[in-house]
Amino acid sequence: MQNNHLILAGLVGLVIIAATSSIIYMLGKGVKMGEERLRFISDSIAHIIALLYLTIVVFKNSTIKKLLNRQRIVRNTVLLSVPSLFFIIAIEYMFKKYANIEFNPLQNIDPLQAAPILLIITPIVEEIIFRGLILTGLEKHIGAILAVLLSSIFFTVAHVQALHPQLLPVVFIESIILSYPVIRWKSLAPCIITHALINLQAIIISFF
Repeated sequence: MQNNHLILAGLVGLVIIAATSSIIYMLGKGVKMGEERLRFISDSIAHIIALLYLTIVVFKNSTIKKLLNRQRIVRNTVLLSVPSLFFIIAIEYMFKKYANIEFNPLQNIDPLQAAPILLIITPIVEEIIFRGLILTGLEKHIGAILAVLLSSIFFTVAHVQALHPQLLPVVFIESIILSYPVIRWKSLAPCIITHALINLQAIIISFF
């Protein structure tokens, strides 16, 4: 029953993000604002509201509290972030060189204004939802491998509008990599930090 509650809590978080983002986006259509900027603002507000909801979830759920432990956080973060960042940078280079696809998720958005959301709010919200709640809940029902694959599909679908379609397989693979600490170390902190570092890399790219 506890595992069902985790999955349900994660799905509720996704519904909050999707519904809030859609409503704000529709309300903002009448405002003179670029499409990318409006979508980013809508998603940002949605993530902030989801964070408030997740704060309550974490406070009431001992499983998620345990996943947020800081045991061996430096070592585990290094072990996760180094291959993750290397993978992302290598893929971006190959896409640019061989497919002429530029990786710039912050197009027409001020990187400095986006930084607080991308470096703090988004990593916390998305890792708690996809790795902390959905992955952990599914693992007890269908096993680690299927849970990782299914939660990674959810994670990839959630990024359909934000990225070039050809980059979605990269998101899927990266989600699998980010699942490792939860499955192996029972720790969510390295996932959050690594997610933030990946977003930091995207911010840095936007300056060039």
